[in-house]
Amino acid sequence: MEKRVMANWIKRLKQRRPGTSNWFLEGVLGWVELNYVELLSALPPYVSRFLADTVPQEWHYTLAEPRAHVQQQEEVEMTPEQKANEEARLAREAARQAAAEEEKARYAAERRAAAEAGLEGPAFRQKSKKEIEEERARKRGQGEFSPSGPGGSLMSNQI
Repeated sequence: MEKRVMANWIKRLKQRRPGTSNWFLEGVLGWVELNYVELLSALPPYVSRFLADTVPQEWHYTLAEPRAHVQQQEEVEMTPEQKANEEARLAREAARQAAAEEEKARYAAERRAAAEAGLEGPAFRQKSKKEIEEERARKRGQGEFSPSGPGGSLMSNQI
């Protein structure tokens, strides 16, 4: 990539008129922008290309270090003690998973039985517009004073 950009830049610099100090950076960067996909494809092990899940679908590129070849490691022979420890560990893991599945099934059965018996709490119900307006009207009426009560307006008008 670097060599191709440098070759293009040097080619542009050679075309420069004597006595001018133009570095042609805008032209080189414009060329890089136009040839971006081609430059990325120059080293395939370093570039991963995939289609995005966006609409419209676009190609996306990921730069990464090439993966080193993983050498197959020879399997080391385990001692009888290590084999016994590994088998015990696997047995404990299997027992733990079985207990977790059993607990999950028991909990689901309890929840199902409670729901069938109606012991679950009442389901949330969305209020209608009429109920919401009635509630607002009740709340508005709470702060008003009664005309005949203590401090009411009838007492203050008669004095």
